[in-house]
Amino acid sequence: MGNSTEFHIKSFSSYKLANLVMLSGIFIASFGIIFNICCYITASKLKIKNSSIAFIKCLAIWDALTVFHKGYIELAGNYFNFVLQDFNIYFCKIGYYCGWAFPVSASLHMMFLAVDRAIAIHWPIWYKQKSSPSLANKTSLGITAFCCIVLIPNLLKFDIINSKCAFVASPLFSFWYSAFIALFLYCIVPFFVIFFCNLYIVYALSIRKRESSSTERRLTIMLLSNSFVFCILSGSTAVLVVMYYNMNAITVEDKADAFLLQKILATLTVINSSVNFIFYFISGSLFRSTFFQAIKNIC
Repeated sequence: MGNSTEFHIKSFSSYKLANLVMLSGIFIASFGIIFNICCYITASKLKIKNSSIAFIKCLAIWDALTVFHKGYIELAGNYFNFVLQDFNIYFCKIGYYCGWAFPVSASLHMMFLAVDRAIAIHWPIWYKQKSSPSLANKTSLGITAFCCIVLIPNLLKFDIINSKCAFVASPLFSFWYSAFIALFLYCIVPFFVIFFCNLYIVYALSIRKRESSSTERRLTIMLLSNSFVFCILSGSTAVLVVMYYNMNAITVEDKADAFLLQKILATLTVINSSVNFIFYFISGSLFRSTFFQAIKNIC
């Protein structure tokens, strides 16, 4: 009897903490959408016209969609209990699909932005000649198409006619497929690509001090801090994802802990997709001046 009471107290504490986490995520999401709109507007007004700026604009769109879905549909939906849980309803199925598609696409856009900066530093002449917003936009469409195709099983595995796609509907496939998307596509692959690109960029900038006043260098430094923060958050997310998939949510306490971990992961995703503007603003003087000019023109 004592153990049962203790478990219920612990599970109650987990759900109470989950509610606080959800409220925090909803609050951050409110600013995140505004920040991403500001990112897009400011990037559109920048005098620099290259693939990096186009990637920043595309990233702002996907980050805004991620923040909206994770913050207002998932976290607010759970907090206010208006989320439909029947995955045979196509509205729920599409919502689940978008819940993966938006953050994965945003993560891959951040990865390509880091690769773009590394190329700009390593081959500056070639980059100046070949880089263009249209090339970045085509790459962005390719990333989006890749995410849409890879995530198709998320539309099938909850289908009411599972007998026609039994393999997709199997628990084993669902487990490994979800782990692949959450760990590799969203966390691990972007983490390592961005981390090593940033290491190379820091090394290259340190031995090319004569270019310290160049516009490309200032743009790169502006994006570096944001990329390193992304690595920290995605690394933390990867650890939590591993913990989540290792949990056996059988007891009441385990289910409460799993629910709490889900909400922490969603809130981390919201934070990851909301902070870009802050680091652009702090570390980029050109971004700051362009932002203030855009605000002045609007007002």
